[in-house]
Amino acid sequence: MNFRNSNNYTHLLTLVLIITLASCSSNNNKSEAAEAVEEVKEEALAAKKKLKGEYNDAIEALDKKISSLDNELEGATDETKEELTATLDKLKKQRTHMANELIEISESTSESWDEIKQESEEVLIVYQAKIDSLTLEAEELIN
Repeated sequence: MNFRNSNNYTHLLTLVLIITLASCSSNNNKSEAAEAVEEVKEEALAAKKKLKGEYNDAIEALDKKISSLDNELEGATDETKEELTATLDKLKKQRTHMANELIEISESTSESWDEIKQESEEVLIVYQAKIDSLTLEAEELIN
């Protein structure tokens, strides 16, 4: 066996080994990156589900308030009926806004989620404040 050929052969094997190790390292990095992306997607999906639940709960509570106030109309005086009807119309309008916001949340993509999440959380707080104010107004009319 020629020493020169054996040396070339060793260099070739070493080079193949280095390339193999480098590709394994690169696959691990790709795998870690894919796992990180998947984790972020799962967190976004969980946050989206939570926010949708909060909107659904708020809409359900609002539906109950509207139904209760509708029942109060039956025994109210004409003047109270008129004012209570106006308040109910405002509450129903808020309910429509919340339902539309819920649709927007549901249709959001992973790319638009961060922007929609921040906006939707703020909008929910504003809607709740308006609903609470209108509910107090309606209760004052009834009592």
